[in-house]
Amino acid sequence: MNNIELRQHIEGRVGCPEALDGLKYLFGWKPDGDGTDWLGGRDSARMWAECLRPEGLLWYASAHVSRQELVLAVCDCAEMALRYVPENENRPRLAIETARKWAVGKGNAKKVKKAARNAAEAGVALCETETDECWDESAVSACYAASHMYTYPAATLSCVGHAAYASVAVGQITAARAANAKMCRLIRLRWPTCPEAK
Repeated sequence: MNNIELRQHIEGRVGCPEALDGLKYLFGWKPDGDGTDWLGGRDSARMWAECLRPEGLLWYASAHVSRQELVLAVCDCAEMALRYVPENENRPRLAIETARKWAVGKGNAKKVKKAARNAAEAGVALCETETDECWDESAVSACYAASHMYTYPAATLSCVGHAAYASVAVGQITAARAANAKMCRLIRLRWPTCPEAK
């Protein structure tokens, strides 16, 4: 898709020019831009290869791939945050496994939603069991990442990034950028070329 077609496609998906404002953050656009300034002269192949925000890649892919494919990509990303979950807490891992099974035709949506609720409850439990000063924000974010995979895929990526961000006392921005870069690589492993080219 050339640059003009790409801009028309994005604007058509958003529905109105004002809503493009929300897309600034999906592709790493400047806060003071018009929502498509980051694209410059990029075509869809360059946009796909150069985007630094996993939420932007998933948002774009969601118009071109099945929900099952999208959930599998989000599972890949959510697994990154499992290292922050306490060893004895299995609900986030089980939510990811259940979503994967559904995505390959070996489960049902009801089980996915139940496992997602359980993962969210794990996050709430972590908040309630620790004092305000020492609850592990990374572990809570990891639980929420696992809970959003089926219903809000982009929210999962945000939670994974937040888990990385909260995991270090210094250099949080660097950690979040590294998490975003790794998620982008995982997404591009599933779709090495821009999905609309399929």
